[in-house]
Amino acid sequence: DLENLATTFSSFVGISLHNILVYEELREGQLIKEKNKELIRLRDEAKQAAEVKANFLMSMSHEIRTPMSGVIGMTELLENTELTPEQQEMVATIRNCGESLLAIINDILDYGRLES
Repeated sequence: DLENLATTFSSFVGISLHNILVYEELREGQLIKEKNKELIRLRDEAKQAAEVKANFLMSMSHEIRTPMSGVIGMTELLENTELTPEQQEMVATIRNCGESLLAIINDILDYGRLES
């Protein structure tokens, strides 16, 4: 009887350990599924944020570059009028500063576009 009891107990322990291992595998599988769902959600959010950023940069590109191009164009027209030497120097400074600012704006917007 003691031998039967030991065999039964051993079988019970074996079955219990097997059930625990199966439960752990199922639990780990569920955790992996949950993590995958979270990663997919985060990926989708990142894609959406990149799209919003790209749209913003396109809009800003036009909104900033167009007025700067207008300022530069108008200074070029002003340079072709009769101006005193002092006025010519001032207009040249405005044009040079405008071109420098436009180059900086272009670099910033291009860099932002590369990141998105």
